Amino acid sequence: MTVPRPQRAQGGSSRSMARTGWPWTASVPGQRPYRSGFRPILGERGMVSAAHPLAAQAGLDVLRSGGNAVDAAVATSAALMVVVPMQCSPGGDAFWLIAPPDAPPQALNASGVIPESANADELRALGHSTVPTRSAWAVTVPGAVAGWATALERFGTRSLDEVLKPAITIAEQGFIIGRHLRASIVAAEPLLRASQDGVEWFLRSGIPALYDKLVQPLLADTLRQLGRSGGKSMYNGQLAEAIADAVVSRGGWLSESDLARCEPRWDSPLSVQWRGLEIFQPPPNTQGTVLLAALRTVDGRDSGPLKLDASQAHHLLIEALRAARADCESHVMDPAYARLKPDALLDESYLRLRAAMISPTAAQPTWTSAIDESAMPGPVSRERDGDTAHLAVVDCDGMAVSLTQSLFDDFGSGVPVTGHGFFLQNRASSSSLQRGAPNELQGGHRPPHTLVPGLALDGGQVRFVLGAMGGTGQPQTQLQLLVQMVDEGLDPAEAIAAPRWYSDVTTREQSRVYVESRLSRRIVDELKARGHEIVRLGPWEELMGHAQVIEVNSGGVLVGGADPRSDGAVAAW
Repeated sequence: MTVPRPQRAQGGSSRSMARTGWPWTASVPGQRPYRSGFRPILGERGMVSAAHPLAAQAGLDVLRSGGNAVDAAVATSAALMVVVPMQCSPGGDAFWLIAPPDAPPQALNASGVIPESANADELRALGHSTVPTRSAWAVTVPGAVAGWATALERFGTRSLDEVLKPAITIAEQGFIIGRHLRASIVAAEPLLRASQDGVEWFLRSGIPALYDKLVQPLLADTLRQLGRSGGKSMYNGQLAEAIADAVVSRGGWLSESDLARCEPRWDSPLSVQWRGLEIFQPPPNTQGTVLLAALRTVDGRDSGPLKLDASQAHHLLIEALRAARADCESHVMDPAYARLKPDALLDESYLRLRAAMISPTAAQPTWTSAIDESAMPGPVSRERDGDTAHLAVVDCDGMAVSLTQSLFDDFGSGVPVTGHGFFLQNRASSSSLQRGAPNELQGGHRPPHTLVPGLALDGGQVRFVLGAMGGTGQPQTQLQLLVQMVDEGLDPAEAIAAPRWYSDVTTREQSRVYVESRLSRRIVDELKARGHEIVRLGPWEELMGHAQVIEVNSGGVLVGGADPRSDGAVAAW
């Protein structure tokens, strides 16, 4: 095959337009080639980025039919509960950030509380030192469905019944099982086989083959019931009774009265200024302070753009995150019972102190909170990862939604709601049985959460809508994405595809960092020289999270990316 020689553009010198190979755009003035093999999706009138293409398309269909970003977010959220059931379900929680086109962003906390009758002494008497992860004791009130109804009531234009129809159709007609879902079912097989429901729903003929179809008629019926009741049946009536029975019959504490009291909460988001942008995160009971404190701590040490081809930048980001995490674990809890307001963790003078504690040449062996010496140190996180789904939506009027929802662990507690097709979350396992701990298990408290949808505004206009799965890695992923997009100039797809690292939060006596093998060997060696223990993993790692990003550029063009580490997809209009 002969490749025709391209003609030189008119007016350009042969020197400036010299081509040395493919792609020749590398030598076009004012252009640069893509830094990865991944390209962004572009749109003008609406965009959805989600952890599965069917969910993204469900949201886009709502936008194209005249719905707004909140309507589309609920449709996408419900579809995710069908196509990634290991990550989210009606039995889980959610956190929202909503940016209306003509008003400040708002945060919606759709997380439920620990059952009122929860008793830490009972578990301690049974010999437990932690809340058993896969148990009915770990089940808390599921708040995601109440979040749908609450968000639609304030900002939506469609009924819950209408926006749940795409998810109901997918559940009834079935969808093709891809590699990620099949791998998740294989990994969770022992948990699924522990109940007849788990076998019936996912293992009826054994582990499904790749590209088999998964049909979920019980989940479809449940979603239809939720739509017709405006979500109320989740918290009152036959479905609420079935949820409480599922938990109590296995020794747990959740009651119908706990469900009836479920009430999502509207909050003002936390925010900081960074690089001319205002970065938003939800307030406690989730870890929203971590990203914001890390950004300001980095600025306190080096206010210029960071270059991620230098190990110094990675060292600074890792240490800032470790410092922010130590404060979070010592002080972030249900705000109704917290000793400190979250603003204290974002105080500029305090963060300058934290920045001064970062050595440019050596990792701190241990980071502890320095804001309140009398506070009990928080427990070290038990998890390196988490099973979560994030979605981002922008509509034609500029309204944006960033929404993260989860069951905590894959398939949550493993407690099924018989006859209804879904598992309940195990969020209480993030609570502690240590007396006096900031997150001690107590009835009526909202347990600590890792879910942190993100937003960035520029002059009051949405610039980035972003988030990721990954437990305590969520703020770490967002920090790396923001630096890559703002300081390095990468588009969302390039930033998401770039090699990432994860600072291990389960260790406090040293800095252990997991890195994807695509990260430069030189950078890795220099981080080791600074005292970071480096664990080199494969090129594309689940531990690094699954990110979704939509950028709104200065001309209003929507630029979207979804993570190649997952089945993520962007749907654009």
